[in-house]
Amino acid sequence: MSKSPVDALVAARKSGHGLPAGFYHDAEIFERDLQQIFLAGWQYAGHVSQLPKIGDYLLFEMAGESVIVVRSEAGYRALLNVCRHRGSRICQQQQGQAKRLVCPYHGWSYALSGELLAAAELSDEVDRSRLGLKRVALDEIEGLLFINFAAKPSPFRILRHRMGGALKAHGLADLKVAHSIDYSINANWKLAVENYCECYHCRPSHKAYSKGHQLAVPRDQWLEGQAQANQLAKASGFSQMVDGTWLNAPKAGLECQYAHYPLVNGHVTGSEDGQPVAPLIGSLQAPVALATDFQLGPNLFGLIYSDHAVLYRFLPVSVAETVCQVSWLVRAGAREGQDYALPKLIWLWDTTTREDKTIIEQNQLGVSSRYYRPGPFTSMEVFASRFVDWYLARLDGQNHDVIAGR
Repeated sequence: MSKSPVDALVAARKSGHGLPAGFYHDAEIFERDLQQIFLAGWQYAGHVSQLPKIGDYLLFEMAGESVIVVRSEAGYRALLNVCRHRGSRICQQQQGQAKRLVCPYHGWSYALSGELLAAAELSDEVDRSRLGLKRVALDEIEGLLFINFAAKPSPFRILRHRMGGALKAHGLADLKVAHSIDYSINANWKLAVENYCECYHCRPSHKAYSKGHQLAVPRDQWLEGQAQANQLAKASGFSQMVDGTWLNAPKAGLECQYAHYPLVNGHVTGSEDGQPVAPLIGSLQAPVALATDFQLGPNLFGLIYSDHAVLYRFLPVSVAETVCQVSWLVRAGAREGQDYALPKLIWLWDTTTREDKTIIEQNQLGVSSRYYRPGPFTSMEVFASRFVDWYLARLDGQNHDVIAGR
């Protein structure tokens, strides 16, 4: 039996090297990516601070799918934004407030929990209880809301057990989203994630970031800094490393990681001058020269400082377009203009992400060349190499049913 084009690409990848070009522009592979990774894994949908009242909702949108994440009387719900009558989108604003969810096309209305409430002229013989909005799985860890399209999702309780204690020390549930920016990147999602997973490019590409972050140094120096970081983390009451990322995940779709590294050159946070830009978070009584990295699911990465947290979410739009959403979180009671200035809060990671957008898009142009051949990973790209190994293993897995009968 002859191999499919996808199987041939998988077989062509040389161990310890990057992916062949087809992985970044092949439509069949992109569809497999959606099925095996994004529709089967836990996806960060938002923070509880964005839904403070009953009736508050936000939309999670990815690769043509739209989900209404709403706070109902019975708690948070995740509902497909697809009317059960003719399929129209119901909610069209990214965030809003509603007493009930009303389809603008023919007026069918639904409770915040998804049940059909009214449908004019619908026959009394139709079982309305079977026409509620379809639900997707939803769960929470330390104020972070996650959804999953799979009919039988990986058990989120495993993720909560492994990561909940570590994240709790930073007070993530007691934060609020101060600002978010969606950066549209004209490149395949894998190039965006690979770029995030290595700091080999930091010194050439991110001058501001490299001033204060120890990840930008060669790997041998980075390893030396780990002992210092772990001691500082212990003294601050933080947990030690959790390594459940990529192929070390406890179960597919439950990728997770938690680790620390030192800030240098007098920096105690991620800002233009390295000095605090917002009130302290968690249980800290004073700033510490420490950065904490974490990962939850296949495409959410976080960075926690003494005074704020930054979340990176990568969402595929098409085979050669990705949205990188960056969110900045501060203490819930902090007041913009008094306790923090938004331009100072976002400066470093807005600058860095705009730089990343440029280099990732140039990377996409390069791998699209008919002459491109992937080269070997270096010692500073270990995490990116592990991502590629994980990706190929996930791509080769069995298909997952999505929202069947839900």
